[in-house]
Amino acid sequence: MGETVCHHMVQGINKEEIFKTEDNKEKYIELLKKYYKEFKIDIIAYCIMDNHVHMLLYANDIKQISNFMKNINSIYAMYYNKKTDRVGYVFRNRFKSCLLYTSDAADEL
Repeated sequence: MGETVCHHMVQGINKEEIFKTEDNKEKYIELLKKYYKEFKIDIIAYCIMDNHVHMLLYANDIKQISNFMKNINSIYAMYYNKKTDRVGYVFRNRFKSCLLYTSDAADEL
């Protein structure tokens, strides 16, 4: 698949407020900043609320976005579980994604 823009959403398990504190929001933003270049992602926009995150992401290959999301959410989950002295899943699902644009579709026009 060619160039891709997607809307991604992740939510805390049981709608838990996994981003309730400023420290938690800052940690997630730190992960976004740390890994977007490694995975060749452009972050168009993001919004972090207490129990979920929305992001608009661009990449040349949708696999890059999937790997980026897997990486930052895994690292955040380990951080969150350690910080809150808990175990188990942090996120409700892997992540939800809605394709907004792909160059493959544009090529067909």
